[in-house]
Amino acid sequence: MGDYDKHSGETDFLNVSNNGDRDKVLATIVDICYSYFELYPNHVITFTGANEARTRLYQMAISKYFDELALDFYIYGELNKATEPFRKNVNYSAFYILLK
Repeated sequence: MGDYDKHSGETDFLNVSNNGDRDKVLATIVDICYSYFELYPNHVITFTGANEARTRLYQMAISKYFDELALDFYIYGELNKATEPFRKNVNYSAFYILLK
């Protein structure tokens, strides 16, 4: 997840645009998850941020919308190279999403 540069044709995964579209982007990502699981219901979506700050942003978003997301998805976090069910206020290094 990053900012696409039309001129270079590349995506900048570290840029912080602060243009106020964070929730819109995150909602789009959730929509993509639903579409992906329609095609691949038994797969796992794995993701992490390009840096610790970005990973923390994703964690905060999952926490904010956890109750809604948990209706359709199993959400796990990676902590100390082990995977556990997602818990709020825990700093994970990666996330795993599975369809219920």
